[in-house]
Amino acid sequence: MMPKKLLILTSLALVGFLLFSFIKQVRQKSFFGLDEISKPLPFYEKWEIDPLSNEEKKSLEEALSQSYSYLGKGAQSYAFLSKDGRYVIKFFKFKHLQLNFIQSIIPEFGPLKKWKENKLKEKSKKLEKLFDAYRLAFEVHRKESALVYIHLNPTDKLLPALDVLDPSGKKVSLNLDSIPFLIQKKVEITRSIFERLFKAKKIDEVKLKINQIVELYLSEYRKGIFDHDHGVMHNTGFIDGLPVHLDVGKIYFDEAIKLPENAYLDLVKIGWKIREHMLRKFPEHEKEITKYLNTTIGNAFKRHLDYDQIDGAILWKR
Repeated sequence: MMPKKLLILTSLALVGFLLFSFIKQVRQKSFFGLDEISKPLPFYEKWEIDPLSNEEKKSLEEALSQSYSYLGKGAQSYAFLSKDGRYVIKFFKFKHLQLNFIQSIIPEFGPLKKWKENKLKEKSKKLEKLFDAYRLAFEVHRKESALVYIHLNPTDKLLPALDVLDPSGKKVSLNLDSIPFLIQKKVEITRSIFERLFKAKKIDEVKLKINQIVELYLSEYRKGIFDHDHGVMHNTGFIDGLPVHLDVGKIYFDEAIKLPENAYLDLVKIGWKIREHMLRKFPEHEKEITKYLNTTIGNAFKRHLDYDQIDGAILWKR
């Protein structure tokens, strides 16, 4: 039997080796590469989309006929902007949807095998929910989410290669048939619009935008669409004067959100987030905007609303 001291030293050496290997891999890995956005996936019928109309095909062809440059990244994807500035293509960050390096090299025996299997199931479920969300949005909320196209299943010679400039400025040619992605129209986010309008002292236009956002969420509730992400200031925007729900990766169908009491509670949370933004960025306008939120959301449900009487800690527990 191995002496205790030797066992400890051996364990520390193993941990050190794994840590060194992990750091080495991270350093050698580019910030953006094919391995970041590509993962062999089976074909799932539920992720197929209906044939595009002639107008939709034209928009897709236009979007894919040009090059793209790196725009930024979010929790779920890398985003690239088209040369004409009208489209954004997003590639999913699969490193968050699969086992990391340390997890992948853990030996599969004893309790570790079961642990690893459970981790794989968790990752697969997360990916499934993400793709289900975009399929749902494309099916019933396409215009309101500015979606031009989604590609979730592998295809064969359906799509052209696409040239993108990665964050370092290096040109990369991507085989889109083998890569899951989505294309959205370029949208100006609500946070930026509010900043521009407040600086121009166009308070009435801010109120108009708030009213449009409220109507956007009400339309989702009527469809049974629910989004756990209440980050309204960065998750909504406008294009051609119309409101858009940008990141729909966490939406799902829920009949319960059609009920007035549930819809009201969720919309109050959306209003709360807008009010919080006012307090942080435009405190001089907070009271006026809060009053408008009270009236707009309250009238939508024929209820009296007063944010000054709401306990935020209680609201977010519900």
